[in-house]
Parts: sequence; C-alpha cells; structure tokens
Amino acid sequence: MRLSFRDRVLGALIVMAGVLFQSLWLGRAAALLSVALIVAYAFWLGAWNRPSRSLQRIYWMGLLVFVFHASEEFLTGFHRRLPAFVGEQWTDTQFLAFNAVWIVAFVAAGWALRRGRPLAGLIVLFFALGGGVGNGMAHLVLVLSQRGYFPGAWTAPLCAVVGAALLYQLFRSPSPAT
Repeated sequence: MRLSFRDRVLGALIVMAGVLFQSLWLGRAAALLSVALIVAYAFWLGAWNRPSRSLQRIYWMGLLVFVFHASEEFLTGFHRRLPAFVGEQWTDTQFLAFNAVWIVAFVAAGWALRRGRPLAGLIVLFFALGGGVGNGMAHLVLVLSQRGYFPGAWTAPLCAVVGAALLYQLFRSPSPAT
C-alpha cells in the first residue's frame, strides 16, 4: 500500500509516542514492545497489502484472544514476575492501564482498517508482531527458562498463531487475475 508523506510522518509520531509511553509507564521490562513497534513501522513503510475482509476477521478474533491473554496474565501474576527480571515492579494499575490503552488503540485501528486508513496498518502490524508472534515467542522462552509455567503461557500460543495469520494476510502475494 502506498503511503503519503503525511501518513509517514504521522506514523513516525505514533511510534515515538508509543515508545515514550511504554518506556515511561512500564520501563525496561517493556523494551521489546518498543522494538516491535519500531520494526512494525519499518515494515509498514514497505510493501503490504490493502486490508481484506479475511484480515479484518482475523484481526477482530485476535483482539478477543488478546483480551483473554491479558486476563490470564493479570490473574496469574505476569505483572509481578516479568518486571522482576530487570529489577522493576509494576502495580496492578500500571499493568491494567497499559493494556487498556493498547486495547483502545487496537479497537480504534480495527475501525480505521474497515475504512481503509493506512495508519491503521501500522497498529495492526504492531499488534501482529508485538502482541502476536513476539508475545507468543517470548512466553515460550520464559516457560523454557523457568522450566515451568510462566503467567500468560496458556494463551500465548494463540496470540502467536493470530499474529502469524495477520502477517500472512498483510504480506502474501496477491492472487493472479484469471
């Protein structure tokens, strides 16, 4: 999809705001999410497909999976265990507010996606990379490193599958006209 100069600048501002928000709100423990947002921006600047109806369906299902995943994380103490790896602490409020802000952004992107807004693609890419594939892989690494369950591990594979499906939809080659 071709992006205007205005879209590129607005996208860069969204990325800067997201990195700043994540860094100030959750600190170093959220650093990989900031990396995912920057990588999403780089991919977004490249060639990706106009959103299809199937992408939109997968995206909305993915948001539902993400809500279940964030719930599992909260109920099982993810927000206490992950920050401890880097010597930090998160409060319940920090974790819930952080997820609420992103869920609102993801829902808004879903509506903008239906209207064909290019900036929505940036948020969808971040969701696919950071909330999907990266999230699922990170939980797998945490389970292996802890040699047992790590909060959020049950639903993380679903996040990874949804993320991969979204990436496939965004970057697959268009079907040849017959």
